[in-house]
Amino acid sequence: MKRSTSGDSSPRAGGRSAADRRTRYGAMTAVLITAASAACLFTAALGERWGAAWDVTATREHTLSPRTLGALARLDEPIRIVISADIGRLDRAIWQRVSDVLSAFQEASPHVSVTLIDVAAPGAADRLEDVLRQMASDRADEINRHLEGLKRAADELTRLSDELGLLAQQAGLIEQALPTPSGSDTRRDRWRDLAAGLRVAGTECDGAAAKVSQAAAETFGSVAIPESDKAVQSAGPALARAEQGLAAAIDLAHKTADDPAGGAACEAAKSFARNSEGLRSRCGAIADELQRLRPLEPLLIARLLREREAVLVLSPNRVSAIEFSALLPATATVEASGATTSRVLFAAEELIATAISAVSLKQPPIVVLVHAERGPLLEPQAGPPRFGSSSLERLVQRLRLRRIDVTEWAVAMDPASPALSELNPRGERPVVWFVLGPPTMAGDPNPRSGTGLGERAARLGALVDAVTRLIDRGERVLLTLAPSELPAVGEPDPLAACLAPFGLRCDTGRPIITLVSTPGGPRTQPFAVIHDSEPAGPISPALGGLTTLLPWPMAIDAVPGAAPQWHPVLRIAASDRSWGESSWLALASGRASIDVPSADPKRDNVTGPWTVVATCERQRSRVEEGGVAAGSSGPVAQRLVVVASPQWYSDEYASAMTQLEGRRVALYPGNTELLDAAVYWLAGLDELIAPSPQAKEMPRIAMLSPDQLVALRWSLIAGLPLLVLATGVACRVLRR
Repeated sequence: MKRSTSGDSSPRAGGRSAADRRTRYGAMTAVLITAASAACLFTAALGERWGAAWDVTATREHTLSPRTLGALARLDEPIRIVISADIGRLDRAIWQRVSDVLSAFQEASPHVSVTLIDVAAPGAADRLEDVLRQMASDRADEINRHLEGLKRAADELTRLSDELGLLAQQAGLIEQALPTPSGSDTRRDRWRDLAAGLRVAGTECDGAAAKVSQAAAETFGSVAIPESDKAVQSAGPALARAEQGLAAAIDLAHKTADDPAGGAACEAAKSFARNSEGLRSRCGAIADELQRLRPLEPLLIARLLREREAVLVLSPNRVSAIEFSALLPATATVEASGATTSRVLFAAEELIATAISAVSLKQPPIVVLVHAERGPLLEPQAGPPRFGSSSLERLVQRLRLRRIDVTEWAVAMDPASPALSELNPRGERPVVWFVLGPPTMAGDPNPRSGTGLGERAARLGALVDAVTRLIDRGERVLLTLAPSELPAVGEPDPLAACLAPFGLRCDTGRPIITLVSTPGGPRTQPFAVIHDSEPAGPISPALGGLTTLLPWPMAIDAVPGAAPQWHPVLRIAASDRSWGESSWLALASGRASIDVPSADPKRDNVTGPWTVVATCERQRSRVEEGGVAAGSSGPVAQRLVVVASPQWYSDEYASAMTQLEGRRVALYPGNTELLDAAVYWLAGLDELIAPSPQAKEMPRIAMLSPDQLVALRWSLIAGLPLLVLATGVACRVLRR
């Protein structure tokens, strides 16, 4: 038999050569790679046009909650989420997670859109102007009403200025018509001074008219938004002084007209009095019209977006703000709270959903500031609102940004509670009565004198009477308490006694202090810094993990034998370095820097922990409520929030900032969150109480069940070897 000499390259009988096989395998590989690449490109193109995502996590962390989806499904108007920030300074991981949540909201509802204003990028001013232009368009009728009101006020102020000048000339003529003075007769001097005062008042009104016109012409970029509040602040003092001068003019004119020795000036004085009375009425009318022009929401938003980083949720008629540091916390803040950046995914959804619910509210609450100060707090001519030494400007602005109307009840000036008919004509809006605390010594020239102390005691009595009536009527009350010197002399604190109907009491005679070590030796600390809330309270989710500072805190507990439905919200932990100090007046006067006190179990409150913020409910019958359903005997829950710390709401704490990662963040965000949560809970808007990013431990992966654990173990033990064997068999089959 002869062997073939063609070698291995010759084809076998009935088979293919090695070269043919290589060619075939190469072609198959090329086709497979081409098909896979085409499939990937086709899938990517489809994904760009029709995106889809499947959440396969055990906790559904990438899916909006049913409550959020339900809120979005009820939307019937466009919602615009505006974020103004320096994006480059934000933590990239946190910003990515918030962006994912924003995308989920947009995909879940066609009514939701997002506008990002990167303040460090070109075009930021144009984006801001676009937002303001849309808001101004939605509120065109309200803006036009303000413009017309300011124009009328400016015209009236100009005419008032001219007529005050004419009145000053008339006063000069009356002065000349008076008989020549003799001896101690000062009538001519008084008329001369009056004429000079009227000329000054006219000049001030003319200047106020110019400022009102300037405020009406104010623009933000190319968007016209009148600054009504500045107009009120400019015109208010001028009108008040003009009204005072006219009151003095009327009094002097009547005295001159009734003076038998007035001579020819008597008739002129009568005419002068009539003219002055008319001008005085016009001053009041102008002031009333200006005070009805509440600050426009676009104006507040424009100022906020120009001054600081902000997150806003806008609808055609309403606006709500989200605390920037809550939605986009600094990395150091998250790490300090023991959380991870992935928590922001859940917190962002909760905060945004809460804000959307707020702007969707048809009946937002009303907050009435109840106080016993010597004068009003919210009068424009009085300047920024203050309670004692504490500014309330940020507090009022924060509430108004959440569509919560703020008014006041100055019980020392008017013991009758305000009717609120203008803000709540149908009585459908919930009203929260915010008691700011016992009266302060602000404006009292002799606060420690017998007269000053007596006058302050009278104002305290008026406040206690007002709070008692509110509680008896079943109103919703946010009550602030302060340390009192009365328990030290054996007298009860009358304001703290208002808690009795709820079965609570407060130890206002022994505020809690803490002994701290300093380089200069031990010092007393008359405030508490609390970093977490109690888990059971209805407003606790909004405060968990947020730092809250409470000055001069006091212990709240239940009255022995009572069974109140109460929940502690914030507590001071028990410690041998903290106690309720009975001699707190010495600390307040500064003598503690010399003699550092120590706890005395016989006189001081040394048994902790101490509850310092609490919520409480009590059941009342509808007959007690006196409502329209008084014939029904069904129970009605009356709610109360008590904060045993004076002026905890002050701007001093709300505006305290610190630097973290190049951004300014709130030092005590719990103070402002406490106010928001308390107002919403008292108003019955429990669904708007949103937890903060640090408040809630968010589970990411569910615990494995025993069956799942067994299956996982067997898959690792037997599954991998079987997979290797199956792969080998498949390769062998393909090669044959």
